[in-house]
Amino acid sequence: MKKIGLLVFVLMFVFVGCDNQDYAAEEGAETDWPRLYISAPMYEPRRTIQGVTNWTVLNEDGTSTGTRTDSPHPLQISRENFWPDATISLRSTPSEIEFHFNTPPQSFSVVRWNESHVENLGTQAAGESAQYYESVEASANGITVVDDGYSYIYEVRATWEEGVSYFAFRVIPLPTAGAFHETPASTIFVEDSNGLDDGVLRLLASMAEHGYDFYEIIGANDVVLLQINVQWAERGGTNTDLIARVIEAILAHPDGFTGEIIIADNGQAQFGSAGRGGDLDWRQPNSACRQQSTLDVIRNFQAEGYRVTGVLWDEFTTVRVAEFSDGDYTDGFFVEDEIRHTGLEISYPKFTTEFGTHVSFREGIWDSETATYDHDRLKVINIPVLKSHMLFQQTGAVKGYMGVVSDRLTQRRSHNSVGTGGMGTLMVYTRMPVLNIMDMIWVGPDRGPASSYVSAVEVNMIAASTDPVALDVWTTVHVLIPEAEQIPGGRAAAMNPALDEPGIFGHWLRLSLNEMLAAGYNFTMDENEMLVVGR
Repeated sequence: MKKIGLLVFVLMFVFVGCDNQDYAAEEGAETDWPRLYISAPMYEPRRTIQGVTNWTVLNEDGTSTGTRTDSPHPLQISRENFWPDATISLRSTPSEIEFHFNTPPQSFSVVRWNESHVENLGTQAAGESAQYYESVEASANGITVVDDGYSYIYEVRATWEEGVSYFAFRVIPLPTAGAFHETPASTIFVEDSNGLDDGVLRLLASMAEHGYDFYEIIGANDVVLLQINVQWAERGGTNTDLIARVIEAILAHPDGFTGEIIIADNGQAQFGSAGRGGDLDWRQPNSACRQQSTLDVIRNFQAEGYRVTGVLWDEFTTVRVAEFSDGDYTDGFFVEDEIRHTGLEISYPKFTTEFGTHVSFREGIWDSETATYDHDRLKVINIPVLKSHMLFQQTGAVKGYMGVVSDRLTQRRSHNSVGTGGMGTLMVYTRMPVLNIMDMIWVGPDRGPASSYVSAVEVNMIAASTDPVALDVWTTVHVLIPEAEQIPGGRAAAMNPALDEPGIFGHWLRLSLNEMLAAGYNFTMDENEMLVVGR
């Protein structure tokens, strides 16, 4: 992943146009290289973005070695691609943000920019003019932040005997209950449906009545990727009747749909019902007739002349590739060289469909003629099936994003990171779904992630939200747990999102939520901050 991560001298001068890869010092650097981590209530220490550094080390022979790193201004750093790791979302006010230097500096000072004041200004003007930033009072341990409703970028200038280094981080304000109710991120729409009826259309109509027009979310010429579950057969995969109804709704776009629909998942080419990962053509599929596979759905629409296709990412989950922009047109997975603080080594699929569409899950749709990506044309609709999980207690909208990564290329770091918030990191750093639709036609309250025809429970419900966390919480509390409670010795207690013990659902979902809040998504686990329509 290319990263912009070094900062500028605030009062002296600005550097621009430096190599993005100059963000070093954090991983694999010399132990005496200066580093700063920050922590706050509900946050373990997390890294800051290291900027301009002048550093001199005395060698054993009496000579000295000097190192200087230059960088863009902090306001040039992409929030989507880099800020989430260095962001604190306030949980209380006032809030103490503690500084953790690997080597205590002789002194340090702090300044900050109000993002609303600099959003439309040139970065050089913002960096050079004192009217756009203010000094912040600091103690020996850090700073105290009082919520005033604004987001700020903070910069720390620290001095050691060996030199000077700059660090930056971002603080965003407390989300309010009122704000949650005004945003579609925490509105959940619920409908009864068996997958064969008009439940999806009723769901979309309910959304439209409340200001969330599906056909404004999905454009007529978009490439729509349906992220489903196919690692498990029987009731362990996304209901294929539901998939067909969603496709029909997209094709019914009032402006005439001219784009492409892709059905995809990565069963990791391991485990699963057959021990070899996912399959778009299970002979024991999750459908009303128990005969219609995902591939059957695709073929039916193709027979009518529609641009609907399926891609089983298992087929190239062990192929590490570069991006289209680097001249690599091989199907495979792009893998970052960096391991995030949640333990995730980010990976995502990059492939070409049978219709010749070049898709990068993170970057968007690649146009080889203009050599550019159209980031916004690719829309992801996340359609997981609600079920239990033997390790992580629940599989839903957030955990279902394990179907985006390559566990094989990351030596299982991806799956292990679920328990430490890795799926939240993945959603933030790759692509957030424009809509999450929870398949609850049949749910799996026990023995998950497998869910057989015998063990699954018929509920005949679907629910949708742009907030994957709220959707996971509400559906687990009101649908999955009541069914799990009927099973002696089941997982109901460990599914409780209110609990926060390592290894259980509430703990890892909260860590995932922290990643999303840090990136500016006003998502929630608090049912008091959810608006539920249809129940």
